[in-house]
Amino acid sequence: MLKLHAAGVQSIGELAELFEVSLPTVYRTQERQRAQSKPQRWNRSPARLALKCGAR
Repeated sequence: MLKLHAAGVQSIGELAELFEVSLPTVYRTQERQRAQSKPQRWNRSPARLALKCGAR
């Protein structure tokens, strides 16, 4: 569904109608997809790693 929108084939409203879901459902799905595609950011600063390892 979101690939159709990303490709510019159909609008959000058209997708909602096509899949018989509400607009908020399409937007939630789109937001979920964005959240899953973002890489995780871990804080790996030297100070934080040193504290984790017990070094001071």
